[in-house]
Amino acid sequence: MSLDASVVLVGLSGTGKSTVAEWVASRAGLPARDLDSLVEDDAGASVARLFADRGEAGFRRLELEALRRVLAGPPAVIATGGGVVTTPGARDLLSGRTVLWLRARTDTLVERLAGDGATRPLLWSTSAGSDASAGSDLAERLEAMVTERTPLYAEVATDVVDVDGLTVDQVGDRVLELVAADASAGGRR
Repeated sequence: MSLDASVVLVGLSGTGKSTVAEWVASRAGLPARDLDSLVEDDAGASVARLFADRGEAGFRRLELEALRRVLAGPPAVIATGGGVVTTPGARDLLSGRTVLWLRARTDTLVERLAGDGATRPLLWSTSAGSDASAGSDLAERLEAMVTERTPLYAEVATDVVDVDGLTVDQVGDRVLELVAADASAGGRR
């Protein structure tokens, strides 16, 4: 399958956006672009360091510029950061594009993200203490993000892929099915 326009994956951390983007890109004849990696390359620092040095607002400005640039470039499969939808300008850029929301239950996300605090600063900003309490704090933080971001993901998404219990192949196949259906229906592009 070959695609002639970018496909954007949104969703919370831990839904598999980067992995699925690589999988879909390899089958669609497009490059995969990971927005967090682009921001890190541009800034010469990790996402965690950028949050520490510039705060969330500073990081979001860099993220918005990277999104603007990648969407203006050749077609790609783009894995966004989980919070990209919190920036109104980013939602504007995503409007009218093929955007798939990878969605997972909180328990799936906790299982996937436990112990990954160094690379996901917003998830662990309120977590402290023992491993047991950290898991509980992570679940609470994820629930808060679900509440905050669900309407924003719904605003930009052309379709939703529930990833719970699915392999990367299954999620990737579903993404390709939805993209093909979108393209044959005239798409939102």
